[in-house]
This record gives sequence, C-alpha cells and structure tokens, in this order.
Amino acid sequence: MSTLAVAKKEFHDGIRSRVLAGLTVLFGAFMAGAAYYYTEITPPAGIQSSAEPQTIAVINSLIIPTYILLPIIGTILGYKSISGERESGSLKFLLGLPHTRRDVVCGKLLGRSGIITVSVLVGFAVGGLALYALTDAFQIVDFAVLTGVSILLGMVFVSIAIAFSSAVRSSTIATAGAISLVLVFLFFWNVVLTLVGYVAQELSLIETAQSQTPTWLQFFASLNPTGAYQTTSIYLLDNGTRSVPSNPPFYLEEWFGFVILAFWLVVPIGLAYLRFDRTDL
Repeated sequence: MSTLAVAKKEFHDGIRSRVLAGLTVLFGAFMAGAAYYYTEITPPAGIQSSAEPQTIAVINSLIIPTYILLPIIGTILGYKSISGERESGSLKFLLGLPHTRRDVVCGKLLGRSGIITVSVLVGFAVGGLALYALTDAFQIVDFAVLTGVSILLGMVFVSIAIAFSSAVRSSTIATAGAISLVLVFLFFWNVVLTLVGYVAQELSLIETAQSQTPTWLQFFASLNPTGAYQTTSIYLLDNGTRSVPSNPPFYLEEWFGFVILAFWLVVPIGLAYLRFDRTDL
C-alpha cells in the first residue's frame, strides 16, 4: 500500500503541473496539426484521393510527432523526481514515513506513468477528433492500437529519467544524463552505429568486404527504444503483413520490439534502484 500511496501523491501533484499542462497542449496541437497535414496537404503515398485519406498510412504518419515529443515529455516528468527531493531534503522526510526506498522508486514510476498516460490520451483524443473531422471512415481500432503503444513509449522514458534521478545525487547530473540519452536516441543514433561499425572493423569483427550487415550489428541498431516503437507500431497497424527478410533470427523479428521496450522500461530503473538502495542520502 505504501507504493500506491506514493504513486497517488505523485499523480495528484504532477497532474496539476502547469508545465505538464503546457506540454500536453503542445502534444495535442502537434497531433491535430499532423492529422491535418497528412490528410489535407501531403497525404501519404498510395492515397489517390480525398475519399480515402483515413487509411492506415495516415495513422502511421502520426508516429513521427509521437516518437519525438513523448521522450521529451517523459524525461521532463522524471528527471528530478528523486534527485530533486534529495537536494531539497524532502526525500528524508518521505522516507521517514512508512515508505521504503523501493516504495519511493516504484511509486514514482507508477504515478508519473499515470501522468504521461493522461497526457497521451488527451493528445491522441485531440488528434483523433481532428482525423474524425477530416475523414469519412475513421479507423478507431488502429488508432487505439497506436495510442496503446505510444503510452508504453512514454512510460519507457519516464522510467529512464527516474533511473537517472535515483542513481545520482545531483539533479543537474540527472538532467544532463537523461537529456543526453534522449538526444542520442532521437538524433544521434546513426552516429553511434557508425562508430560501433568502425570499431568493429578495426577489431576485425566485421570483414571490410562483407556486403551484408552482420546480425549482431543489426540487433544493436534495433536497441533504440524509439526505433522499437516505430517497428512495433507499424507491424501492428499492418496486421503482421509487412514484408521482412526471410528467416531472420528471432531478435530481429518485429515483435521483438516489445521485448526491447520492456527492457528499457524495467532494466535501467532496476539497476538504478539497486544503487539507490545502497547509497547514503
């Protein structure tokens, strides 16, 4: 019950935040803008007329603003959740109540995951209303699928941010670490892959004349949670009919994206908790 008590307090405190309200409005505006852009201005390839702009291709297009904005919102929700309270001294007061450190970490994760769930639902509701107004046959099932996977993505970045916040003493370091990781995932992942490929070639792990990327490097490339979100979303919206290489290893199949998202949701915060549980406040 202590975990739920912390989660309830986190949710009630966070849901009233003006910053969260502003980010939610921004997310909703982006979703509505994307819906208008991809239905009225530049419909995705394959849509021949306005009679059928509500196909899966349009809903797929909403993935783009989602995987850019949700990591930012999730990081803002979590980066000072524990380190900020540690600096202010309120963490000692919280732990003076009948709460363990596990209650604090799990409660903050649950509470702030609830907050980002509300943010996603509001944003997608605005985008869904825009699509409904702009199209003739709104596909609510596909839209609900994308909403559910997007909630999972938001929870992943809340978890990563809370992991940084619990693992370090300074909120400045927690902020820098969480933001740096978001920037890598969103904008610099190809740079990381290039560096890894270069080092692998220097260590003779990849033959220079090898025409196909080795499977281990393909797997490393798939570890980006935003990429896993895109892969699983498109796979579900295509009802499993999307073409894939013949006989890929299981870890390169599209369903494995859920395993990658689950890894980022559980493992970083689990490791951070182990450190948090062993350090002095």
